[in-house]
Amino acid sequence: MVRRCTCCGLEFENPAALYKMHLPACPKCGEFLEQAGFEYGLCDGCGSKYELMQGTKPSLLPNHKQRKAMNQVGRSRSK
Repeated sequence: MVRRCTCCGLEFENPAALYKMHLPACPKCGEFLEQAGFEYGLCDGCGSKYELMQGTKPSLLPNHKQRKAMNQVGRSRSK
């Protein structure tokens, strides 16, 4: 369980409550928190984090810049 956000550095008072959500995320910046048993990598093209779970295709999690764009216009415009 992550106790501090890797993006903004916010220390979580109750990380267990965040991990009860479907996709746990930092309440301050929205960075998705790493989960036990998942392997993560970074996309060379856009810098997004991706999850590798056994038997599935990797799924990209939007990075901070992409989340900011999504909050403004409803979708990411990454190239």
